[in-house]
Amino acid sequence: LDEDMFALHFEGLNFELRRYDLSLFEGLPGRAKDAAHGITSYFTKHENSFSHWSDLFRSSVLYKFGGIYTDLDNIWFRPIEVMIIFTEL
Repeated sequence: LDEDMFALHFEGLNFELRRYDLSLFEGLPGRAKDAAHGITSYFTKHENSFSHWSDLFRSSVLYKFGGIYTDLDNIWFRPIEVMIIFTEL
């Protein structure tokens, strides 16, 4: 993804484009680090390996930086602010 095009397309919105490498997985629990360093070997051997990578990536980002993850097709019955307040308690 071209960073200039991203910036132009999302100008004025609260988005940030970041690039990560395997250093993201440093400081995680041992099993998560092991999975991260070994996951590239799954790409050619296992179906859905890229979905496993994205699951590991998302959970690692949440572990290190906090936040709330939701898919775009989720239906929220209450405002997200309720979850934000709940997680800050």
